[in-house]
Amino acid sequence: MGYSITSESQFIDVQTIESGCNEIRNAGECYKNCAKKLEDAADICNINALSVDKKTMQPTMYEMATEIKKIRENVNSFSENIQELANDILTSQKKELEAYRAYQRELKAKESIKENNDAQVKNG
Repeated sequence: MGYSITSESQFIDVQTIESGCNEIRNAGECYKNCAKKLEDAADICNINALSVDKKTMQPTMYEMATEIKKIRENVNSFSENIQELANDILTSQKKELEAYRAYQRELKAKESIKENNDAQVKNG
């Protein structure tokens, strides 16, 4: 995959992406805190206090807390994947820029050789 990179100014901004991913992870911590509060509520309430139609809600609260924790894990995984992809793109862009620069050096060398040859022919 080519990015048509000819200078560093065209590189993907990994630092800004990393900052955004950190914000996403920080937001994910809210899910962790929410789950903890839900577990705490289930812990301190007795089975009868959490019953609806003589059926306890306590296990359901623990299940909800588990699902909320999974949301946090998914958010963290998502942000890590974004960062990895950004780093992979940057690595590819750097390789492409190096290849572009090598190509430019090769063209200049060929041009210099041609100019030298032309000068020699001219000077006989």
